Amino acid sequence: MSPRPGTFGLLVLLSTACAAKTGSMETSGSMSQTSVPLAIVDVSVIPMDTDRVLDGQTVIIRGDLIAAIGDSAKVSLPEDAVRIDGRGKFLIPGLIDAHVHAESTASLALFVAHGVTTIRNMVGSATHLAWREQTKRGALFGPSIITAGELIDGGVAWNGTELVENGVDADRVISAQRRRGYDFVKFYQQLTPQAFEAVVLSAKAHGFELAGHVPDRVGLEKVLAARVSSIEHLTGYLEFIEADDSPGKGKLDRASRIGRADHVDPSKIELAAKLTAASGVWNCVTLVNSYRKVPPTEIEVFQKAPVMHYVAPLLAASWDPGRDFRTRMAPPEFWKSLRAGDRVRAQLVNALYKAGAPLVVGTDMANPFVVPGESVHLELEHLVAAGLTPFDALAAATSRSGEFLHGAGESGAGEFGTVSEGRRADLILVRGNPLVDITNTRKIDGVFLRGQWLPRRELDRRLSELEASFTQKHTPPVLAASPGERSLLYSLRFNDRPFATERVQLGADHLRSKLVTDGPDAVSFETHVGLDDAHDPTKVEVSRDSAFLSAKLYAQRASTGFAVRTNAPFGEGAEHALRDLPLAPASRAMAGNIMAGMIVMLPKFIGLKVGESRVFEVNALELNPEAEVGAATWSVERKADEAADRSFEVEVKGRNWHESRTAKVDQQGEITEATFDILIATITAKRE
Repeated sequence: MSPRPGTFGLLVLLSTACAAKTGSMETSGSMSQTSVPLAIVDVSVIPMDTDRVLDGQTVIIRGDLIAAIGDSAKVSLPEDAVRIDGRGKFLIPGLIDAHVHAESTASLALFVAHGVTTIRNMVGSATHLAWREQTKRGALFGPSIITAGELIDGGVAWNGTELVENGVDADRVISAQRRRGYDFVKFYQQLTPQAFEAVVLSAKAHGFELAGHVPDRVGLEKVLAARVSSIEHLTGYLEFIEADDSPGKGKLDRASRIGRADHVDPSKIELAAKLTAASGVWNCVTLVNSYRKVPPTEIEVFQKAPVMHYVAPLLAASWDPGRDFRTRMAPPEFWKSLRAGDRVRAQLVNALYKAGAPLVVGTDMANPFVVPGESVHLELEHLVAAGLTPFDALAAATSRSGEFLHGAGESGAGEFGTVSEGRRADLILVRGNPLVDITNTRKIDGVFLRGQWLPRRELDRRLSELEASFTQKHTPPVLAASPGERSLLYSLRFNDRPFATERVQLGADHLRSKLVTDGPDAVSFETHVGLDDAHDPTKVEVSRDSAFLSAKLYAQRASTGFAVRTNAPFGEGAEHALRDLPLAPASRAMAGNIMAGMIVMLPKFIGLKVGESRVFEVNALELNPEAEVGAATWSVERKADEAADRSFEVEVKGRNWHESRTAKVDQQGEITEATFDILIATITAKRE
């Protein structure tokens, strides 16, 4: 998986608590239902209910539904129908990617261009809830979205994780996700057995389906027994089929994990498949994700693929195995064992398929070179290579996925997945029979998205617009200067790619900051911090604004704590006051944009001597997803000077997030350069 959008090391995690804008977005990306019926004439229909082809059919679409299907010689066309020539073409259901990490509207558009009309988003925020509603209304161009809420785990593998240790935690987190309107619960692999049981009980009590990784300390059999909805990436299976005499048996260290695929007991593969089939638990195997993980010496062929022209710039920039914390220090044996794991996972898929265990197509999109939309076609090809028939592979991305997602939430799940009357008109017109050759799913002549006809020329036009949008550069932010202020301007890079600028105005008793990012999905952040004589914040005002979401937070220091006000999350209405929140022991708060937060803290550690370190306890004002003051620590060490600059290393840890940072400070006491390690990338800020 990948971190949620909007994090970028910000101390105030605004992406998860923003009020959705309700106005319609009348842009080139918006869509509207056609008022006239559509008639696809003389087409070969592949319904995907059974392995069959219906030749010479006419399909009538009214609004967003399939109104009629029948023999072209017998079907009467509505007089006002728009005719679409289906001769020599095949009509199949729109594809479903049941495991994605949607990070931008650019990726949403790219899904549709590849015939993906529904996605299951595995870690969500208020952004995804807004996208879900806007795509449903046709205000945003993209597939229908089914989304989980924040990741639930027993440790912080990813920033923003909701930590659960017991039943109280589980009920608090899961009831909040239900209130906010998420569709299902995603659990992860550091949950203890007790915490996993609590998550299962709470999710079922709140009417949620469960999907996720088999927790290391729980194991495959207990997860199957819990009757979760789905297991992702075949997690837990390598541990289950590991030979009893494997040197890494039962161990969770990196070296033991790497070597599991080299020590498999083949007899256990069939047993795992039978247990899975008996449980009814689905598997979303995401073979393409592993196949696309390659060492730095092999990524050039992926980087030069034509489809990369349409991948969102920051997403593409994150696909650097030398920067990704999962692979940056990977030894050669890691890559060798990963390839061995590919072979074992293909064997597992074959065994699951033969045993009748249900499979759905997912890709883990957002991981390196798992391109939105295109990777679904790759996954279909991997499934066929693993032994599935073309029909069964395609069913895993259409009819079976529609069955799997039935009842998942408000996104219309259960209304799609086959070409049949009354179903949602999510369809693809292809030039070739995919039941003969699965690669024919790539030969897209047009897509029907919730009844909207998008012929090839329209898809190509949107792709061209998408590529052009990546050249949209922001205008550096302007803040009117006040007497006595120092003005600082920082250019920000994401893995060496420019993406934002932050301006900071620093006065004796305040700091103002504005940060703006490049398009598409441009975001503006503003921060105003009042400071006392000790440079501790007395008040904080933070705002975030984008085309989709806006949020504001106000915090005022009082004798007993910070009184925090914020606009109600998820568009519930006007601003409202929240409870007073206790101060952390150091009685300091930090908040702000990327550089603003560093500058607020700088006076606390600028006097350290080389080799000296200090730990600061602070209050991290968070919207994560509700306003709170969470205790955080800054562990700062002064390193050897670089030229005339003082150099510092900083480890920042909050309740459910952590970052590694560095800062260089010149002789005037100003930060000239800073870095922020955010797991999959490094953000670099340089003073202009």
